[in-house]
Amino acid sequence: MSPSSQSGAFSSFAAEPVPAMAPGSERAAGDLAGVRAELMALRAQVAQNDDEIDDLQLRSAESRVPWYRSIQSLVAVFALLLSLSTTLVSGYWARTQGEIAEQRLRQQELHDAKTELRGLLQSLAELERRIEELPTLDDPLLASRLSSSYGSETAILATQALAIMETMPEQISSSEYLNLAIRFGAINEFGRAQPLIERAVATAANSYDFLSAKRIYAALLFQNGDSDGGRRQFADALQSWRTFPAEAATVQSTGDLYTELNWANVESLHGYCDEANAHIDAARQHVDALNNPGWVLPRQQFDAMAELVTQCQPRAET
Repeated sequence: MSPSSQSGAFSSFAAEPVPAMAPGSERAAGDLAGVRAELMALRAQVAQNDDEIDDLQLRSAESRVPWYRSIQSLVAVFALLLSLSTTLVSGYWARTQGEIAEQRLRQQELHDAKTELRGLLQSLAELERRIEELPTLDDPLLASRLSSSYGSETAILATQALAIMETMPEQISSSEYLNLAIRFGAINEFGRAQPLIERAVATAANSYDFLSAKRIYAALLFQNGDSDGGRRQFADALQSWRTFPAEAATVQSTGDLYTELNWANVESLHGYCDEANAHIDAARQHVDALNNPGWVLPRQQFDAMAELVTQCQPRAET
């Protein structure tokens, strides 16, 4: 066959139309494509499962690491501790500042109250001085009116002072309690005076305060009609050295001397002349026991009280 005939043969072969597929062949091709699609989907699912398995394995490996070796855990713990520390420090600082402010406010309130109390006690002392001057007035009617006015003013000021004392009892001294008790006693407010004297006795820090409170207590009891109670208070004053045993002998003798003189004076004022003379005799023993030429004042006071007792007027028998 010549080349030209071969070319024509190839041309005729190439141009020859593709015969149409039979219906059964088309169905087989479609089934094959479906299988291939399912296979590709299955492969994709397997790949996804592999990725998930790898991720789970990584997480499982991380979970097996102790928390103290995990940077994330350590950072979280550190952040928590820092937050707690900041909260605690802030709370402590706020509370401390609040306590300091409250303490300063309380100190200022105490200072103001003490200042006011001091002023009231000074005013009461001035009223007492005016009352003592009333007998020197030539006009009895004026003296009576002033006495009533001073008494009312004393009651008002003493009540105010008592109210302040009750707000800060731990800040009040024995002498301040006794001072106010005397003011109430001067206006015959024994019901208010007695608790104050008992506080004065309880808070006495030395023998002087203790003896002063006991002597005033005794005098007020006599004034209120309780002579036996007054005598018990004087007797307690003579036993005060059991409470203050460190006092020197001369201090004890001097204290007992003035207790006996006060006792004699009160007994005399209320008409118990025999008892008054008995305590003058006891006081004389203390004066003799001191036997000190330098103690001029105790001797003078003893002589004056002894003279006063000689003027005692016995009380009427009831």
